[in-house]
Amino acid sequence: MGSGRGSLWFSALLPVEPGSPAAEAGLRRGDLILEVDRKPVKKLKSYNERLRKAKSKESILFLIKREDHTRFVAVKTKE
Repeated sequence: MGSGRGSLWFSALLPVEPGSPAAEAGLRRGDLILEVDRKPVKKLKSYNERLRKAKSKESILFLIKREDHTRFVAVKTKE
């Protein structure tokens, strides 16, 4: 993984709703979202569009940074 140059890192600033697919996958408030489905997050608009286009029970792969660690987290959408 690179230094993040050329991509937008943004934080999941809003609280993660308990019981939501994101919470069940382990995402937390303050996680930095680096990639969605192995594509760097360059614009908030494209990130939002990807989430809106997700199909029922589809897994979306996030690369996140939490403190000094990065990891992949798969979030399965609801029905």
